[in-house]
Amino acid sequence: MDDFWALCLPDATEHLPMVHTRSALRRLRPRVGDKLVKNRRRAILHLVEDTSSGVHDTVIAACDPARYRQLGVDGHHANCRDNFRAAVAAMGIDRIDVPDPLNLFMNFPWDAEGQLEALPTVILDGRTLRSTPESDHRAGYDEHKRTKGSKVHAAVDTLGNLLAFRVTPADTQERAQVGALAGAVQEATVDTVALAYLNLDYTGAYPALDDADPAIRVEAVRLADAKRGFVLLPRRWVVERSYAWATRFRRLAKDDEWLPETVARLHFAAFACLMVHRIALHASISP
Repeated sequence: MDDFWALCLPDATEHLPMVHTRSALRRLRPRVGDKLVKNRRRAILHLVEDTSSGVHDTVIAACDPARYRQLGVDGHHANCRDNFRAAVAAMGIDRIDVPDPLNLFMNFPWDAEGQLEALPTVILDGRTLRSTPESDHRAGYDEHKRTKGSKVHAAVDTLGNLLAFRVTPADTQERAQVGALAGAVQEATVDTVALAYLNLDYTGAYPALDDADPAIRVEAVRLADAKRGFVLLPRRWVVERSYAWATRFRRLAKDDEWLPETVARLHFAAFACLMVHRIALHASISP
């Protein structure tokens, strides 16, 4: 998610605030063709095209130190308000109120009564790992991929961190794993997840889909009806990126293990290494 601002120089007091844009558009989210307006009611930006397939928010304020203190953070935490002030200070602007930003790729839905929802979300998807002599005794044949091996099923959060993982023969129906993955996710997150995005292979008329945790709302990610060329699927790219991270560990490129539990544990170990690396990197650049 990115906080987006626009200023008119040299008079930076003329800027793009979402409150004026919402008033002009009479909507809570901008669409292609809309003109975003300044605090002086004149257009500053024209949304010509949006190929991201994402959702953009105009309601939530920029994060700030007070917000992180409410979340239990002790000491300094990098935040959008301070980042904005540092950026404009580098432009020679000393005093300016932080406008409410356009939050790109932020989905903050609301219900019919106007209640804002921040739904804890997971993304489910699978991939096929080619078998080796060590794992051949439990391998299956994936006719779609034309590959003999194992199918791994992952549930990740919106940052791509691994929450649940299962290993089955490659000829296993993917939708049969929804219930087990949903249960493992709720166990890992103490029953806090409310929404799951699925590949179409995980949906359909199959009894196991009804066994998924009723507290989790399931949504299938579909290709656009008029697909032309490469299309970035909403949310699906997150879990695909997680699989790409996993391929950086050579032992996870194929299924080299005798037991499926070993494959799952090695994936969790790999993602633990990635998380420790990110924490160490953040600590090294934080003041």
